[in-house]
Amino acid sequence: MKKCKRLLSTVLAVMMLLVSVQAAFIAGAEQASTIKVATISDIRYQAGAADKDGLMLSKSAALLDAAIAKVKASNADMLLVTGDLTNNGSKTSHQYVASKLAEVKAEGIPVYVIPGEHDVREGGTTTAVSKAVFEDLYKDFGYSEPQQDPNSASYVADLGNGFKVVMSDSVAADGQGQMPQWVVDKAKAEAASGNTVFAASHHPAVTRGSVDRTFIDLLHTLAGLEIDLGGKTKIYTNDPDQAAASLGLVDRTYIRSNAGALADAGVKYLFTGHAGTLSISGMTTTNGAQMYDVMSGSLVNASSSVRYTTLSKASAGMKEQRAEFTTSMIASADGVANVEQAAHAAFQKQMPKEVDYAIEVAEKVIAHLIPAIKPNVQTLIKNLDLAALGVTGIPSVANSAVQSIKNKLADNYAGPLLDILGNQAKLHSVIMDVRSALEAMDFNGRSFYAFLTDIFVTIQKGDGKTPAAVEGIFDALRQQQAGPLVELIQSFADKFNPTNLVNLLNEALDLRLDTSEKVLGLVTIKVHVHLRSLLAGPFLVIDAGSINQTNIDLWHELDGAITLPNGKKFSEIARPIVNDLILGGPNDASTKQTPARFTQNLKSNAEGVVNLLFEFGVGDLIGANIFAQGQSGVYVARTVTLDELGSYLNQLVPNNDVASLNAANWNAVRDALNAAGRFTSEQLATVNKELVAATDSTAAVTQLDKLQELANAEFYKAVADAFTVKVNALPAVDALTLDHAQQVYALQSEYDQFYAEIKANLSAETVAKLNAAVAKIYSLENYDAAVDAVMTKIAAIGTVTTESEAAIQDARAAYDALTVRQQKQVTNYQTLVEAEAALILAKENAAVIKSVEDKIAAIGEVSYTSASKAKIDVARAAYNNLDEALRPSVSNYEVLTAAEARYAELKAAAEDAAAAEPVIAQINAIGKVTLESKRLIEAAEAAYAALTDSQQKLVSNYETLTAARAAYDALVQAEADNQAAAQAVMDQIAAIGAVTLESEAAIQQARAAYDLLTPAQKALVTNLTVLTNAESTLAALQKQAADEKAAKAVDELIAAIGDVTLEKEEQIAAAREAYNTLSSDQKRLVEKLDVLTAAEAQLSVLKNDFLFEDGATGITLRADSGVLPLDTIMTVQEIVSGDVFDAILAKDYKAFHLYDISLASDGSPVAPTKAVKISIPQFAANTAVYSVAADGTMTPVEAVLENGSFNFSADQTGMFAVAQARVSVDTTALKAAIAAFEALDDAHYNAASFAKANAAYEAAKAELNANYELTSANQRKVDAAASALNDAIAVLTYLPADISGLNTVLYQAKMMNAADYVDFSAVKEAIAAADSFLAGSYDIRDQGAIDKLAQNITAAIEKLTLAPADFTAIDNAIAAVPKDLHNYTDESVAAVNKAVEAAQAAKNTITRADGDWQAQVQSYAQAVLDAIAGLQKANVSYADTSMLELAIDMVHLYYPADYVDFSGVEAAKAAAQELLNEKPTSDRQEEVDAAAMAIFDAIGALEWA
Repeated sequence: MKKCKRLLSTVLAVMMLLVSVQAAFIAGAEQASTIKVATISDIRYQAGAADKDGLMLSKSAALLDAAIAKVKASNADMLLVTGDLTNNGSKTSHQYVASKLAEVKAEGIPVYVIPGEHDVREGGTTTAVSKAVFEDLYKDFGYSEPQQDPNSASYVADLGNGFKVVMSDSVAADGQGQMPQWVVDKAKAEAASGNTVFAASHHPAVTRGSVDRTFIDLLHTLAGLEIDLGGKTKIYTNDPDQAAASLGLVDRTYIRSNAGALADAGVKYLFTGHAGTLSISGMTTTNGAQMYDVMSGSLVNASSSVRYTTLSKASAGMKEQRAEFTTSMIASADGVANVEQAAHAAFQKQMPKEVDYAIEVAEKVIAHLIPAIKPNVQTLIKNLDLAALGVTGIPSVANSAVQSIKNKLADNYAGPLLDILGNQAKLHSVIMDVRSALEAMDFNGRSFYAFLTDIFVTIQKGDGKTPAAVEGIFDALRQQQAGPLVELIQSFADKFNPTNLVNLLNEALDLRLDTSEKVLGLVTIKVHVHLRSLLAGPFLVIDAGSINQTNIDLWHELDGAITLPNGKKFSEIARPIVNDLILGGPNDASTKQTPARFTQNLKSNAEGVVNLLFEFGVGDLIGANIFAQGQSGVYVARTVTLDELGSYLNQLVPNNDVASLNAANWNAVRDALNAAGRFTSEQLATVNKELVAATDSTAAVTQLDKLQELANAEFYKAVADAFTVKVNALPAVDALTLDHAQQVYALQSEYDQFYAEIKANLSAETVAKLNAAVAKIYSLENYDAAVDAVMTKIAAIGTVTTESEAAIQDARAAYDALTVRQQKQVTNYQTLVEAEAALILAKENAAVIKSVEDKIAAIGEVSYTSASKAKIDVARAAYNNLDEALRPSVSNYEVLTAAEARYAELKAAAEDAAAAEPVIAQINAIGKVTLESKRLIEAAEAAYAALTDSQQKLVSNYETLTAARAAYDALVQAEADNQAAAQAVMDQIAAIGAVTLESEAAIQQARAAYDLLTPAQKALVTNLTVLTNAESTLAALQKQAADEKAAKAVDELIAAIGDVTLEKEEQIAAAREAYNTLSSDQKRLVEKLDVLTAAEAQLSVLKNDFLFEDGATGITLRADSGVLPLDTIMTVQEIVSGDVFDAILAKDYKAFHLYDISLASDGSPVAPTKAVKISIPQFAANTAVYSVAADGTMTPVEAVLENGSFNFSADQTGMFAVAQARVSVDTTALKAAIAAFEALDDAHYNAASFAKANAAYEAAKAELNANYELTSANQRKVDAAASALNDAIAVLTYLPADISGLNTVLYQAKMMNAADYVDFSAVKEAIAAADSFLAGSYDIRDQGAIDKLAQNITAAIEKLTLAPADFTAIDNAIAAVPKDLHNYTDESVAAVNKAVEAAQAAKNTITRADGDWQAQVQSYAQAVLDAIAGLQKANVSYADTSMLELAIDMVHLYYPADYVDFSGVEAAKAAAQELLNEKPTSDRQEEVDAAAMAIFDAIGALEWA
């Protein structure tokens, strides 16, 4: 317990020292003409009380102890307690508080208290003590002063040295914040007596924000609101104070009477409490008197603190007084590790109730306002003066109709609309929907209530340090960063159920008034009022036919009335939002809003809503320190009357000719400029003369305008220069005496009142000399020989080295021998503290440097691994954390820089390899080069070109890319050559022209040229059919010429027969034979066949034989004499239809001729008596002759083909047929080409080349299906089709193979660490096989093999077995455990054993399958090492390091970015940590304490950025 008390007192002492350091500035130490006032408020002590209303009531005793410890350790001249000393006002609670305050008084610090509403029964808590009992309990704390108010617990305390404090009982009357007139009178009297007077009250003089205050202000604002629509009219006529009272609204946050009178009495500083907020607020009376309300925080919320104020003597008549403020926050207390966190938790628990109350009050006020406003709005509408509004030209005869319309508008539209908007149940539902959505949202990682609590806690602390969650949103508003705000609105949209809101909106928007009135029974005036239509866009409101039609464009009117900062029209920003969120559609009065559409539109318009906030400058309303209400600062309060202001203005700028200001007039300029902001414009107008009248283009220039202009010119620098002269005029600091005190303090006060523009012109040397002078005067005023001796010893320490230890110890011993009062007068004590810290640092520097060198040495061989990088980073961080002065002492620093350079090289190499890998894959993906490879080649070339030189060197298959480019270029050139060769042939074919017998040479040349082409070239010849057609045409022409020639020769033989005689039988036979040798086409060209047949018949008669010949068919029949009657005639009929003809036709002959041969004598059929010889001409090759039965049956006839005719013997005549068998061209090659194409898979080929082949295939099929008769022309056509198809097949281009899947698994496999697996050989083999394959050429035909390679890699990976984790770190750590643990404490040995057991167990559970297995191993190993480091020798007394640990922990409470230079704190913390790691023994206690003090000192020296 003793140790704990020692620690607590030490911590509090150090923290007080920290506050003192932070508060130190120009003023230096206090002077005799000042008084230092400590204040606390709202202790709210009650034994056993539970936390309530967001207050830490259960911790009140501990927090009071912490506050008293701070005060006792301070050098305050007095302590003020501004009310609410207890929570319940019970006597035992007051007795406890009084006993604690007695501890402060025992230190020589007087204490003065006043009651709050929780302390006394009168006007306060009903269970509290009476005023008389209160005064008796606190008789030692103010209630023994001679000046006591008999009617309240107010009194005047004489503090000595001309300082008086008037303690005001603000709860005496009703507990609501009244200031007794007695207090005002006493303050005025004391000021008149020449004393410096300040005051204290529980309630503040300036109201603070509260729910009730907000709505009270709203009622007052509405009460003062007048609408000028043809006459000023108030829409809210109730008495706002009476209304507030009836609603139960009471502002209990401030003094509601006499505060201004207190300021006018001369009081410049009023110390208050009550609101639980650290703030300093100014007020100025209409008489120009300025007073600051200095509020102390509550000990039981986040503002828990002790405020210190150094008050200077006031000038004569309390015209001016200076005050310097600092605040020491209570960071922790007994049982409260972190006060702010505990306060936050307590207030967050209360926050839902606060929100409940705010909603309750808001709904009560709305329920009051709507009925109160409604009749006034209706009256306003009914009494509208249209003429005053600019509506003229309405004849008097229409007055009655107009009034009727106004009455309807008021009663039938305005009234119902207000009823809708004021529906309590519906409004409550909407508010609850909003609340539910907010409760479900996330505010930068905080809940809704935590977020609100963050804001209120920051307000309570008053330091402006906004939590990250709040600051993120405020920053977004300040910097116009829409993103975070849009996310919030969209999150709200997701959580908000808009059904009730949408229903309410639609109900209000759907309300409409459509009415009409007739004037004199002639003109009908129609009036339409519909809010939805007004919002949607120009809306016809008045329709009086041709007389008047009034459209209202609401948005046009708003654009004219509202100007946005950036010059945009209001409608540009707001109208889309109104369209989407209110109307439900763009400029649409017909579409109703729906919940789903509202939600979607709110999300899509989130950015528009945010931009609207930006346009109205919401971000500008949030300053950089919006919640910095006043923990510290220097203030000067003055009284400058309106008459004095006028006098200053007449003195400084009597006219517009003044060119400059005299620096000697600084006080007058300052007071004039400051006072100008305190008076109303009406007041200023009475003293601020107009120097230059306004014109049409320029504004008037007043004395204040001119004064500000002159001050901004050269005046501020002149004042600074004059001030520098006065400071420099002071004697040297060592030569200063008490005779210079008034002069020095006057300069200090003058400096405090300078504007920033003046201070910016002062040199650092001037300010430093002033500081030193103030400190010197202070030391002279408080001279003590013993103190001076100590200060001399401290000053003699000089620059600290290890040799300074004796001098430092001597100075410390001398200081410790002083009394507490004397110690407070040692102004250079901080030098001693810093020297002690410097000594420790000097001793530790070698160890620190050694630590850095060890970390550098531990880097070892550099590799591109996270472990190696971590070692380098650790070494670099350790080196960078060294003080710059120590860095040159690191002997192996070049090892670190070399390691960093080597790692950078390895990293670059790895990054180069990673960059080259996809390019290699792209090159491999090119595959077999075709004309379609262009895209792949160019992509690979571009990827290669994008690489750096070093990366390009790693592309192992670059030669493949260059070869692919060369191959592609060759293909392109070959394609061009082929096209040229094909074009030459096409030109030859085209030159054939119209075919004649003379075209033979041209046709043969074209054919020869075509036949010389390659298959690829032939495929490019597009007019081959022209050539084949020409060849067919030529063949036909040549055949025709030969036929004509042959026929002519036969005609000549026939013509040569002449007269028929038996001697000409051979000649006739020769002509017949010649004729018979002709083809059928030639026979048709024979013109004299009838002459031949007639000659043969005549010869047959001469020979007495029967010879019948049918001239039409060429059929002859011979019979010997006597076989037939002499008058027999032969009839031949060629049959071309009928059943027999159809029967033969069905037999699929290529062609046939059917003849019916009959013999008749004397009209009757006759039959030959013996066989006759019949000759039937052959009409085509490949024919045969058949006898045909009546049913169409055909029987072959044995005939001899002679001279183109079938000659045979027949017993009888009848039907005979000559039929030609079908003989087709040879399609073997064509069928083979078609079969070859059909065997192809179109998915394997380039689409363009396959399309050409497919066209050739379709043409080939058409030729095959034509079933051509065998002719040379037809055969050539069929052969050409087969050739064209084969050529097209030959030039087909295979598609490249898809190797992306193989490349993916291959890359994954290559990125795997073989050491992580038991046997990685199968994967290596699969990788090698894939690499080998990819090194060759391949296309889509190899896709199966490619897929198989990928499958092989995947299968090999799937079969891998993870190797056991590497537990070297754990084994090494366990090996480091001392063999003999008997010399250590049981507790520390148990910790080691526990860590070892856990590490051993981890070896059975951690595997390489764990993604963080290395981190886990390292964690367990480190735990063992930490436990080893924590081993403590048995029977060894260790230093108390609790304060040192606290100091180290405190560093985490500060944000480095908030300060100019945080390195001092970090260095002190690093040194402290090193010492802590050494487990210092009790003989090093002073060293430990000094290290903690070094941290506190470094924190105290911080300067805000």
